[in-house]
Parts: sequence; C-alpha cells; structure tokens
Amino acid sequence: VLTPVASPIMIAAASANAELAAAGMATNANLSIFTDATVYSAYLWIGGIGCTMPLVIMMLTMAKSQRMKALGKAVLVPAVFNINEPTVFGCIAWNPILMVPMWLQGIILPIIIYVLTKVIPLFPIPDMLFNMWYCPFPICTWLTTRSLFGIVLMLIVFAASWMIWMPFFKIYDKQVCEEEAAEQKKTEAEVRVIRRKTMAVENNMDDELDQVSAEAMQIIMSAGDARVSCNDALKAIAEGNVESARELIKKAEGQIAEAHHVQTDAIQGSIGG
Repeated sequence: VLTPVASPIMIAAASANAELAAAGMATNANLSIFTDATVYSAYLWIGGIGCTMPLVIMMLTMAKSQRMKALGKAVLVPAVFNINEPTVFGCIAWNPILMVPMWLQGIILPIIIYVLTKVIPLFPIPDMLFNMWYCPFPICTWLTTRSLFGIVLMLIVFAASWMIWMPFFKIYDKQVCEEEAAEQKKTEAEVRVIRRKTMAVENNMDDELDQVSAEAMQIIMSAGDARVSCNDALKAIAEGNVESARELIKKAEGQIAEAHHVQTDAIQGSIGG
C-alpha cells in the first residue's frame, strides 16, 4: 500500500549513499539507513517483511501441534528467499496472537538498527543500490555491507526477533494443540458411534438371517412330514385300509398348510420391514 510513497524515498536515499561512497565521504553520520539495501537485504526483514524466519524455525523445531509442524515444513523454502506470504496467510493474518509480535517487529527492530548504526555507530550502513530482496540472509548482508560486523548486527536483529516471537508462538502453539486434541476426541467419538451403529446393523442382520434360517427349516420339515404322510396314505390304500389313508391325507394337508402359513408369515414380515 505504501510502496508508491516509500520507494521514491528509498531510491533517493540509496542514490545519495552511493554518491557519498563514490566521493569517499560515506560515514555512518551522513549515510541514510532508509534504503532497500538496509531494510530488505542487510539487517531487517529476515525471511520476509516482519522478520518471520525465526517464527518459521520455531514451527519446524519447537512446535508440538501437527498443524504448525506441517506449516513450518511448507513455508521453509520460500522463507529462505524472503518470501513470507505463505507464513503470513498460513498463521498470522487474522490471528491476533501472532499479529501483535509482527507489529512489534516493525517497531523494535528498526530502533535497534538505528541505535547501533546511528546513535552508537558500531555497525556499517549499506552504501550501495541493492534491490535483490530475495537474496538469502546472511549472503545479502555480506554483499551489502562487506563486513563481518554487518553479519553480527544481523544476528543481533535475528536474536531480538526470536525473543519477540517466542512467547506468542508458545501461546498459539498450545492453543492449536488443544484444538487438535478436541478435534481428535470428537473424531474418536464419531468413530465409536459409527462402530456401534454398524454393530447394531450387523446384529440385526444376524438375527434376521437366524430367523430366515429357522423359518426355512420349519417349511422344509413340514413339507417333509407331509410327504411322509402321503407315502403312508398310499401304502394304506394298497393294503385296502381306506379309512387310515383318509386320516393320513388329512394329516398331510395340515402339515402342508403349516408350511404355507410359515411361508406367508415370512413374506408378510419381510414386506412390513
């Protein structure tokens, strides 16, 4: 949003620094620190705007939640090249717990750099034009300052950023762990419900199969008894015992009727659910 305003100022400051260096007059007193080289490449935004590299390393090495560990792995490579949109939109944006330390980075770290390069001029100020913001730290620090003292200041900034991120990261990681635990419990409860329902359905199916088997056996037995009665009736007729044959036929009819009733009851029960 502020790029159209900030860029001309930073380019003009970098040009002035380059002219002073070319004339051999560059000192910490007259060099400007508000340049691309200082802000994006030498000291300030390690891992991207907001100095998010410490946060990425915390996610990789210290996170207890699975979500934060996975995010740390996903954003590491972009962070090395100072691209931190995956980090910002992965866990910082719309998250007050991590937005606060990111705001503090933009206040505390520039003060540290200003004090240690201007008020107490212990460390160098870049005096060149350098717009390769995607160059990894500390390589870009060396290229812009050509000084080991510059790398020392970068490490100081990194340590300060780490201390700013640390307490907020722990709070958020704990919150995510609690959310994951609650989600895990919910999932386990749903699985238990599904298992109970599945077991109930299986038991019902077993009961229905048992009932069908019993009904089938009853039909077979009744039909078999009716067959035996019919055979006995035929033998009685052959022997001339007509009265006995009639009784046996009547008995067979009752057995067939019993098998028919069992079959009818089974069909009606199936239709009725």
